[in-house]
Amino acid sequence: MANIFQTDPTAVGDVATLLALASLRLGNVAQRFDSSDFIAGRGDTVYLTVSGALAAHGRALDDVTNAIISERLSELREPVKLSTHAYSSVVLSDAELSLDIKDFGKQVLDPQATAVAAKIERALADVIDGIDVAPDVTFMRSNPVSFFTQGRAALRAKGIDVAGEPLVALVGSALYDILLDSGALDADKLGGDASALTKGAVGSLRGFEVVEATSGDPGDVVFMTKRGSLYLANRAPEVPTDVTGNKSTHEGFELRAIQDYDATVTAQRSVLSTFVGAGILPAYKATRTEDVAIQGEADFVAGSVTLSPIPGGATVKANISNV
Repeated sequence: MANIFQTDPTAVGDVATLLALASLRLGNVAQRFDSSDFIAGRGDTVYLTVSGALAAHGRALDDVTNAIISERLSELREPVKLSTHAYSSVVLSDAELSLDIKDFGKQVLDPQATAVAAKIERALADVIDGIDVAPDVTFMRSNPVSFFTQGRAALRAKGIDVAGEPLVALVGSALYDILLDSGALDADKLGGDASALTKGAVGSLRGFEVVEATSGDPGDVVFMTKRGSLYLANRAPEVPTDVTGNKSTHEGFELRAIQDYDATVTAQRSVLSTFVGAGILPAYKATRTEDVAIQGEADFVAGSVTLSPIPGGATVKANISNV
């Protein structure tokens, strides 16, 4: 029987999107900017608004003489940019379509979706590779979990609210194996289930969701916040007029699947693609000075607040070679 699944553009797009999502690891922990951000007519760059910081002041309960101190909001705008058109294009002959392809999803869409996902993962891995290693986070093989305590402290020292933010540790394969051998990732210690090891994220160590990252230095670990750190920008291109295809979206990830037939060479082409961008979101530290005395008193000095950029954002990178 002929394979009719390939003629349904909605089914093809939906299945391809789910297959690509299943292959993402770094992409699953990155903050996403999607088609709701990248609206037609606004170009390949959107701007993230970073809230400003304000100072509060104090005055006497019955003060009706001194004017209150008012400030202006001073928000920052940071660019988030799409930079790459990630795609996979496959040509299928009439013979392949008629005689070889029994399961279009498994034989065609799965390897295509995996390829696009790998391209996205590489873009995110390149961002991580560019982070400098922190020299003051040291590794003790006899107590590998202390690495995570130090990572938490390093984020806190940068001004990151580790108590109020969900945390993620992207763990290279060498460190991951050490943690496995130490028993630190045993399901009973993490409060998880034994099957979690096959899912990439296995539980929490010192407040960090532990995710195995196989695309970078095997000795690296990147401690970061789940929001406001590593980001993935993604929007699928439009389906051209008179071309069979569909844009599908799931969990903020969008992929375009199109198919066309070239009668001059009697071949069908399957194309999966999406626009992507990756980076580290900027983070800022608020430094405050409090009021001296209260408003109305002779020695009153109003407090203030300044925002300063945090180098490297809400990330700390360490390596087990630093002992």
